[in-house]
Amino acid sequence: MKRMVLCLGVVAVFALAATVVMAQSATASLRGVVTDATNAIVPGADVVVTSTDTAQRHEGHADSHGEFSFQELFIGDYRVEVRSPGFATWVNSRIHLDVGNQSQIAVQLALASSQQTIEVSAQATRLQTNEIAQGAVVSEKEIAALPLSSRNFAQLGILQPGVRPASASLTVMGGFRRAGQNYEVNGQRPESNNFLVDGMRDINRMDGGYAFRPPADAIAEFRILTATAPAEFGGTSGGITTIVTRSGTNKLHGTLYDFVRNDALNANNYFAPRKERLRQNQFGLTAGGPIVPRHAYFFTYYEGIRNAQDVTHGVVVPTLAERAGDFSADAPILANATRTPYGNNIAGLINPITAKYLAYYPLPNTAQNPNLAQTTNLGHYSSDQGGIKADWLLRDADTISARYNYSTNQTLSPYSELGADVPGFPVGYFTNTHLAGLTETHTFSAKTVMTANVSFFQNHVLLDKRFSGLSPQSFGFGYASTRAEATGAPLIQLQGYSNVGDPIINPRDSVENNYSVSANVSHTQGKHVTSFGAQFRRIQLNGYQANFASGTFSFTVQGLTNNSLANFELGRPDIFTQAGGDFNRNLRGWELGAYAQDEFRVSPRFTLNYGVRYEITTPFKDLQNRLMAFTPGQQSTLHPNAPAGLLFPGDPGVADGITPIFFKDFAPRVGFAWDTRGNSQTVVRAAYGIFYDPLLNGVGMPFRAATSALPSVVIRTLTGTINYANPTAAIANPFTSGQFALPASTFTLDRKLIPPYTQDWNVTIDQSLHGQILSIGYIGAKGTRLPRLIEANPAIYQPGATLANSGRRRLYSGCTLTTGTCSLGTAGLVVGNANSSFHSGQVSLTRRGTPSLNYTLAYTFSKDLDYTSSLHMSGPAPWLMLGELDIPQNNQNLKGEYGRSLFDSRHRFAASVIYTVPFAHHLQGFSRTLLDGWQASGLLALNSNTPFTVYDSANVSLQAPHPGVSGMFGDRPNVVGNPNKGAPHTVNQWVSRSAFQRLDPVANAGQFGNESRNSIDGPAFGSLDAAVDKSFPLSESTRLLFRAEAFNVTNHTNFIVPINDINSPVFGQIVEAQSPRVLQFALKLQR
Repeated sequence: MKRMVLCLGVVAVFALAATVVMAQSATASLRGVVTDATNAIVPGADVVVTSTDTAQRHEGHADSHGEFSFQELFIGDYRVEVRSPGFATWVNSRIHLDVGNQSQIAVQLALASSQQTIEVSAQATRLQTNEIAQGAVVSEKEIAALPLSSRNFAQLGILQPGVRPASASLTVMGGFRRAGQNYEVNGQRPESNNFLVDGMRDINRMDGGYAFRPPADAIAEFRILTATAPAEFGGTSGGITTIVTRSGTNKLHGTLYDFVRNDALNANNYFAPRKERLRQNQFGLTAGGPIVPRHAYFFTYYEGIRNAQDVTHGVVVPTLAERAGDFSADAPILANATRTPYGNNIAGLINPITAKYLAYYPLPNTAQNPNLAQTTNLGHYSSDQGGIKADWLLRDADTISARYNYSTNQTLSPYSELGADVPGFPVGYFTNTHLAGLTETHTFSAKTVMTANVSFFQNHVLLDKRFSGLSPQSFGFGYASTRAEATGAPLIQLQGYSNVGDPIINPRDSVENNYSVSANVSHTQGKHVTSFGAQFRRIQLNGYQANFASGTFSFTVQGLTNNSLANFELGRPDIFTQAGGDFNRNLRGWELGAYAQDEFRVSPRFTLNYGVRYEITTPFKDLQNRLMAFTPGQQSTLHPNAPAGLLFPGDPGVADGITPIFFKDFAPRVGFAWDTRGNSQTVVRAAYGIFYDPLLNGVGMPFRAATSALPSVVIRTLTGTINYANPTAAIANPFTSGQFALPASTFTLDRKLIPPYTQDWNVTIDQSLHGQILSIGYIGAKGTRLPRLIEANPAIYQPGATLANSGRRRLYSGCTLTTGTCSLGTAGLVVGNANSSFHSGQVSLTRRGTPSLNYTLAYTFSKDLDYTSSLHMSGPAPWLMLGELDIPQNNQNLKGEYGRSLFDSRHRFAASVIYTVPFAHHLQGFSRTLLDGWQASGLLALNSNTPFTVYDSANVSLQAPHPGVSGMFGDRPNVVGNPNKGAPHTVNQWVSRSAFQRLDPVANAGQFGNESRNSIDGPAFGSLDAAVDKSFPLSESTRLLFRAEAFNVTNHTNFIVPINDINSPVFGQIVEAQSPRVLQFALKLQR
């Protein structure tokens, strides 16, 4: 206890000085015990650990218990030499240290004889007997050998139990997506993951996941911690991925490569009307070696990608008759006001503005459904990235490492994520990332090592930049965009059909600057290895996010008629939204963390690991106070003309960042590792920990929550009878007055919002089996105070309710159903009242480090429940991304949202295998040339059904529009049968229509359906990738590698969740699939 108090005291001093920061270094440690032939302890032995790559020496001594320890060692290969008087020198030159691991070796000295040196070849045990964290290392060999689509290291994360690709990669893409890969770890949200590159934090705060991805050839290895990470890791509650890039050595080494794809040998997409075009080159080089032999080294790399690829996308369109105004084949069209027939033929009445939009809808072209068109359009992606790393060994006690990395990515997508589902409205995504750092490792003695780090991270993201060249005037509208740079085609949101128009967020431009300093001290004393450190990170977020600048029209079945398409053709929208003003934000915040941790080797067989972490994360504040809070009934004193309920920084009790700084983020970690027999063959582990997330990771937060800060930004929403051509013609322009346009809308944070946290716990048994490691365990987690989105000013149903008067029925509207001027409109609020629950059984079997056959098998059986799965994955349309809206069905029954998580795949299995022909190197001549150097590998991934929700966009509950939160209504139907058992599960009809009952808009007006969230089983996922390569020696140190890869080698069709809007004419049908079989060939020159 005294040790822990002392450590925390030191940490506090560091934090106050603000001179040291986060540990999370990309290093390893080595421990061992020295005995004689009778297993008696040999104290005081001299131990020398030498890097075989750089010749750097580390000297130490065994203590009175015969134990020695070396901390903060670079990963790689080492030679260990142990000397003691009267004994022969013990040498092992085959010790490999993995990132984050604490390798252990047993040294048994023999009495001195004529043989004064004994060379052993045993590798350090791969079964860690003193760690409590769950996770594993992916080696350089696995990264190089296994087939990787886009050569993205993150794909190998699935080889660990509890890890699966982020749901967006298993479901609808909606267009040509920008590069990136993320995963979900043990039920945690994907935006809760942490990525570290050489100890530097690498997070894309706008979208979650990493911002910078080192090329595969530049990575030495990486490690994913999936549960109960030690106290040195913090700031996130999900998986922690530590990536270590390669370094220079005393020998010059490098690669030159080109990976090529062409559609000539690829299979066809299941839904593509023609063969998809594909041209891709992924090329690059690496080089490393000495600057000053034995003292200074360098490593550098470059990689470029040039891709032109067709994307196939299913579009819900009018039938040929419907687009001409003939609805005779449809259900009777009724006038909603009287519920009398309106007439099913409106030919000649099509609005000229609508006619121009209809021209963008492709014609139906499938036998699957007369309302479905399959479109294939070309997208482009290019990327350039590079980096340089230098290491200086000033002396054996000091090492300095400097590194700089950059990447630029450009994507031109034929489809928009937040706009049209139809072609003709291309958008661009651009990113520019810089990551630089300087690290010094100082060895005070063999017992005490300190690592200090300073780093800079910049991530510039420009999303949804439009290239259509259109404007409201292009279609005949009589109004203009509120911002010239955001001019585009007004978006048409058509219930049951695909949207048409430019994105609602356009553009979104952000630059994050992240300045970080860090330090970590590790001290070994007897049976204790104690470490402590602190962190300080300054964050700048400068962003621009233009929402609704060109306007958005919604056509629903609650308008003039009960047919949204007829209303569209007649030019009778139900909802119009436009926003204007100052969309810039200049946000500032900082993070401070400190930790202390002790590894107590209670006995040679039992290790206790305990620690605590303390974190402070400040809410972001805007330099010009362009933020706003929502507290119903309270009047602003700073802006007394604001509607009651809208408050601002500077008002009494309102913090600069809206939410208060929370000072109680204490995160204890405790666990044990028990080597049951003392021979490193069977290890039992158990651990528990608490992990905090900063507020609002992903989904453009906090920009999205800050975009409606009045009066700098004005959002105008109209319902009822709307002038289609010029909706605001009779309204004083609110976008230039700087006044509060009524009813005022907002989208902000709950003033009581505080950081969410996750508790995770696990019990595992690891068994060494003849060169294999079998792991069986239970891992659970519970998320608390998770952020979610709600409509804080919902419309309350009452007799006489309609969509047109929904704004007057809002809880805090300030008006009655028939009289008064409404003061408050939609109030999107981020609150922290969601929870999650995850339970799993996990099994893995690995065999690594052998010269011929290596493999990994990982299986997870799990159950994952939550109230909402992500702030990052929700979308403005029910089936745009994943079939999950970003608001509850009923904002007055939030508990009704508890159900299966988007990540709830009951069964997950992944396997990899690498086989190298072991015998041919003994051959001579042509036989050796022909048979030697062959290697084959494979990667298998299987996931059971991905869940989704069926929605009814008809808005039978008569909710008020909430465009700042979501573009669609979140009603669900009644379930009257088993929606999964006996379901057709075909492309033409995945779900059983008879299992659902739509609510009648008259008899059931104002009611909500009983369907549980994410209760429907979607398609399963399965893919097998394979590779084979042949190495040709060109000289003693140079070889040429030819490689062939096949992704989805069996050409198994992986379907995406069906269209899940029961109001759609294509409801229940699957219209998209993931990639078919794709071949790739490569040449690589290696030295």
